[in-house]
Amino acid sequence: MAVLQISKIQIRRGTAGGGTGIPQLASGEMAWALDTQELYIGNGSVAEGAPAVGNTKIITLNDFTTAGNVLNLIKHIYKSTDTTIQTGPTPNAPVSRFLQDRLDDRVTVADFGAVGDGVIDDTVAIQRAINQLFLNPSTKASGNTNFAVAARKVLEFGAGVYKVTSTLYVPSYASLVGAGHDKSIIRLDGGSGPLMQFINDNSTIGVVSPIASTTATTQPRNIKLQNLTLFVNSNSETALRMDAAFDCDIFDVTFKGLWNNDYNVSSIGIELNAKSSLVTCSRNHFSHVDILGFSHAVYALGDINSNEFADMHIVDVYRGFALGYNIGTNNYADGVTVGQQYGPRDNGISNVIFENVKKQAILLGLGTGNNFDGITLTNVGNDGYGNASPMMPQIYIGSPKNDSDNIKSDRTDDLGLYVGSGFISTAIKTTTGSNLLTLDSISGLTFNLPVKFAGTSFGNIISNTNYWIKEIRSNAIISIQSYSRNASDIVTINTASLHNLITNQTVSITGTLVDQADVLITVIDSNTFTFLSSSSGVITETATISGIVTPANQVKISASSLGPELTLTTATGTMNMVTNWNVVPFLPIVAGYAKVESWGQYRFPITNYSNSFVPVARLPLNTNQLGIPERSVHYNIEYLYTTDSNSFVRSGDITITAEADTPYISMSDDYNFAGPVEDPEVVEVDPVALQFKAEVYDYNGVPYVGSPQVPYTIVLSYKNSLLDGLGQIAFAYTQLLR
Repeated sequence: MAVLQISKIQIRRGTAGGGTGIPQLASGEMAWALDTQELYIGNGSVAEGAPAVGNTKIITLNDFTTAGNVLNLIKHIYKSTDTTIQTGPTPNAPVSRFLQDRLDDRVTVADFGAVGDGVIDDTVAIQRAINQLFLNPSTKASGNTNFAVAARKVLEFGAGVYKVTSTLYVPSYASLVGAGHDKSIIRLDGGSGPLMQFINDNSTIGVVSPIASTTATTQPRNIKLQNLTLFVNSNSETALRMDAAFDCDIFDVTFKGLWNNDYNVSSIGIELNAKSSLVTCSRNHFSHVDILGFSHAVYALGDINSNEFADMHIVDVYRGFALGYNIGTNNYADGVTVGQQYGPRDNGISNVIFENVKKQAILLGLGTGNNFDGITLTNVGNDGYGNASPMMPQIYIGSPKNDSDNIKSDRTDDLGLYVGSGFISTAIKTTTGSNLLTLDSISGLTFNLPVKFAGTSFGNIISNTNYWIKEIRSNAIISIQSYSRNASDIVTINTASLHNLITNQTVSITGTLVDQADVLITVIDSNTFTFLSSSSGVITETATISGIVTPANQVKISASSLGPELTLTTATGTMNMVTNWNVVPFLPIVAGYAKVESWGQYRFPITNYSNSFVPVARLPLNTNQLGIPERSVHYNIEYLYTTDSNSFVRSGDITITAEADTPYISMSDDYNFAGPVEDPEVVEVDPVALQFKAEVYDYNGVPYVGSPQVPYTIVLSYKNSLLDGLGQIAFAYTQLLR
């Protein structure tokens, strides 16, 4: 460069924040700001060739520290080298921003000190981030100023496990977004919950305003949770509590708990609360949400309305949705208390898959206008025992004016609409004839579903007809399960393990006594037994009996004197199954007040000439939420009967009306047929000689004739007097429950 003048280097000293600040420096003159630790040099005059009069800052090491922040000196231009993009008013005047501003467009919890290593407690750091972004008094996100709107940023959680030990309080307009399911995990570890709570606009930093102070203008609103996992590392806390929140969006979030079959009323995935019917949770959207490991997946006692739950997966919980139902008292919302006057209204649950739900997938007590559509149910309402032990309806709608549609259940497949289908799963080394099944001493037989026995012995078991024999295998472990439905069906034990009774062999019985019933062990040979017993229902004590034990000196594990006793012996023989060996009642998929359509079409075969009625289909009666039959049910069954010889086609509508409390049952069959024969009176065989009969059966699979039997299932039977009547019936039904 051309040297204009050699000047003496001189440096001024002063404070940038004092007086008039940094003055205009002479050409080449330097100034050191003592307070900000910054160095400047004068530009010189335009006549000397300077682009403009002024001072230029000289970068020092101090600018690379937090005090200096060099990012506020670097300008960013979007696509600065791409001549096809114009960011400013002219190509030569692009929009530039300081790099710091550009980086501040995104904010993460790490910016506020969160580590996400699963070890360090990130509670304070995450709450600080939430507070400073959305509760900052100068830019509170719930305000109505331009600054408030600008504060409504997205707080990001990078991949990691964020340990928290107390509740995170989330105000209006907060957006918490992670990296995805099981990528950004917020874990409540060792503290009290809920893990996260939506709070009203009266709340300030450090002071949470309760739902009681919430008004229609201060409700928490427009909160977004996305791509996160909320993990409650206990069986006694709630993951998310929404207090009178509206217009919130929960998308692609997993809620995890550790209930481990240990029921706790506080173990809840999502809890929605209402202050009143007007100040309530409404218009919230839950989509692509997974909930697992809680006593209740979703709980709303009060007057919530117009919330949508869609495309969800709920697995391994005690109960799915409890709506308008007090899980603390096991009663409906009382209809009187403010906030419980109407129950949940106009809410939608659609395209939700429920798996391994011990109680109901949906239990609605008080509430109207709710819609349940596209529900898939697998092992629901069986108390964890599988469809072998149906305990209650899978969905219970306790109030009228609600709707359900497209409900698909494996209970239909496993219990079968067809009598005698799907009840014995495996038989090894057996011979069958009529209703007789014989096993020799080395044979094995496994039942996945309950079977009714005639009472004779086989293998190593003599069984009371009320019990479910789960597995029988010679010279191996025998597991026995049973369950209670009424006074004549007492649950004996939850699980038990028993070896073949061989001389001097040790036998261990472990498990949990249910319903305080008795277990009776009869020993024939000289054996040593170790067993556990307790009067409280949980097996805790150990005792040993040796030597020859006779039936007069039986070993009993007893909690009370209720019900029949299960006797195990070394007898070997045959097992006679009664004709109606299907004793599992077909408890309803949906019960209460509802109109339900069958899932798709069903089929069953029609055999050639039969002079007696043959059971072909079973239909559930209406029940209460506990599975006890009550009130009425009406079926309209549309069917199409085609013969294999194609001699004719018959279509019809069977209507069945049954009252469980009485019980009364009536049936009618209105049909039409088409075929080559137009006048059935002039032919030898009547082409419509197919009759149907509907009966009510009790819990043990026996036709109901009166008290003390308890009705449980409707059985539809047919009698075919056609010599050429071999064919198929396809049918579908609509069920009206009251």
